Amino acid sequence: MKKLRVIDFFCGAGIGAVGIEMAGFETVFAFDNNKHAIKSYQHNFPNHNSHILDANNISYNDIPYADVYIGGFPCQPFSISGKNLGENDPDKGNLGKVICDFIVVKKPKAFILENVKGLSNKRNISFMNVLINFLSTEYTVTYDVIDCSEYGVPQKRERVFIVGVRKDLRKKFEFPEKS
Repeated sequence: MKKLRVIDFFCGAGIGAVGIEMAGFETVFAFDNNKHAIKSYQHNFPNHNSHILDANNISYNDIPYADVYIGGFPCQPFSISGKNLGENDPDKGNLGKVICDFIVVKKPKAFILENVKGLSNKRNISFMNVLINFLSTEYTVTYDVIDCSEYGVPQKRERVFIVGVRKDLRKKFEFPEKS
């Protein structure tokens, strides 16, 4: 069976890529704006096509098409331990919207977005709802706050996951049962 091809936005050192690869997907393009993260990523995944790119300064032509787009867009604007500026953070607050724009324009079969639980708190829920409503024009969207320790991760790590499947595929993602 052919592996689904993945683009990894905001790839960091490749933590998401580890899970994606273990799930049987093939990462065909990855990028982050941090040169040290990309150096680590390239060490961890020397055969991946990874790049130093700033999401604020790329065009739709810079990112190839793939079956699935994944992205843990920067969490600092939404984290309770950060400045808590949310979408108003001048450096990173818009990056959730940037990846959503790419998803709607490029139309991969599916996407997975991840962020800190703070994205869903009272201060940021309206931004999260804007993203979900925007994506829902083209995708059947499912989201939840997941405590990753309930899925085998050896630490309490609550994260928002937003998953969508393109509507023409007539499928809906359902979160797996807790382990």
